[in-house]
Amino acid sequence: MKCKYYLFIIGLLLTLVIIVLLLKGPLEFSTWVTISATLTVAFAALISAFIALGVADKPPRFVEFEVEMEVNKEENTILTYDPAVLPRELKRKNGDKPFNSYQVYFRIENKSKFTLKRPVTTFRLPMDLAHPHKDNNNNWVPYYRSNLYNVQTDLRSMQYEDTYVLSNTLLPYLNDGQELPIWIRMCLLKEDEKPRKIYIDLNCDNAEGGTETIVIIPKQLCDDISRNS
Repeated sequence: MKCKYYLFIIGLLLTLVIIVLLLKGPLEFSTWVTISATLTVAFAALISAFIALGVADKPPRFVEFEVEMEVNKEENTILTYDPAVLPRELKRKNGDKPFNSYQVYFRIENKSKFTLKRPVTTFRLPMDLAHPHKDNNNNWVPYYRSNLYNVQTDLRSMQYEDTYVLSNTLLPYLNDGQELPIWIRMCLLKEDEKPRKIYIDLNCDNAEGGTETIVIIPKQLCDDISRNS
């Protein structure tokens, strides 16, 4: 229980003692005993109610998690784009040379020491790493493909300014120590040394959420791909 409940219970006990002592003088002994017993029962019930309230009033729990990032290096997962067929805003800054997009994995591990109920993962992504995608009208648009789309029920996505938000609930529970592997397709250029920040939020029904920040430098990831290919 929180300290405030202990202080209140002590205050009730002191109040009971003071009232009983004050009533002893003007009342006959038998009457005083009866009233004291009645007051004691009433105060005991009140104290029991506060004890139950204090036990139920648990301090809030907070989600703790770690994120490991890696790029899928399998060739059959790498997509190549021809700038000649793309609108100017999607050509990237590498002239007319083709460029690639990759599945970037974010392995989210629950470190909270308890099970998360209905964990919700939310990614805030920079728009300049989005890959070209043809929409339903056959127009090329910036897009982030992800396995977050595998569950359509709770999927949420939106774009504002230079940020793309992607959010979904993939599992009913995430036990302590378990991983949630999420991939997001991104365009990574070998010449791009600009760092970008990706913010990952993890929330659930039974605890306060948390946020982790991942810094991506495309050139470093491309160099890692080349070394391991």
